[in-house]
Amino acid sequence: METKKAQDWAAFDVIKGLFAFLNKDTISSASPVIHSALYNLTKKDKYKKFLKEYVFDHRSYFPFSRDLHTDLLNLQQSGHLSAQNPDFIEYTVNSKLKTTFELYTKNLFSEQEIAILKELAKDFTSEMADA
Repeated sequence: METKKAQDWAAFDVIKGLFAFLNKDTISSASPVIHSALYNLTKKDKYKKFLKEYVFDHRSYFPFSRDLHTDLLNLQQSGHLSAQNPDFIEYTVNSKLKTTFELYTKNLFSEQEIAILKELAKDFTSEMADA
């Protein structure tokens, strides 16, 4: 019987999972909102393992992570996220993201980790609403 490695996934896989499990198709694309929401979640013990690769600097009026910024750009360039609305104020989570997460990324996580990713997505939505 094959055993699963301790951690096969990277922070980018976590972000894909977070967006795949969102209960909505659009979210604000404002950097201060997204970065602040994720930063607040990095402080919760149950998410530290998943978000530890994101380092935030506090030299601006909001916590900013270069790695998160890069991951969001990569999701846009790959067609997983889009900001096609006239003012680019919202990201649309494209069905391609959910499909590729299910086919290629989900299997990197254990069932327990998937459950935590679903909680992370729910809490991320709450953090975004509070921002």
